Amino acid sequence: MNARAKGKRNEHKIRVMLEAEGWEVEIMPSSKFGHQDFFNRWDLVAVREGSTRWIQSKTNRLPPPAYRKFLASFQGAGSREIWVFYDRKKEPRIIYL
Repeated sequence: MNARAKGKRNEHKIRVMLEAEGWEVEIMPSSKFGHQDFFNRWDLVAVREGSTRWIQSKTNRLPPPAYRKFLASFQGAGSREIWVFYDRKKEPRIIYL
């Protein structure tokens, strides 16, 4: 499976997991010119009862420290999270920034 398909599959997994917990989830759609993230940082945004979760999805590795710092510098309200899915593992690793 190519990396793009694997990433989209993992974004869908996150959406299903969060919607099962009552969150409303929006995934930024891919465009003809590539993936356009929310604020150039986030793959998904989840909202529930005044709470917001900004989520970056990754596969098999954490992003480098400089990119994690870039994500953590986001000024929006809510939690900032990185969800890392590893091959052949059922549950993701979730890092809160």
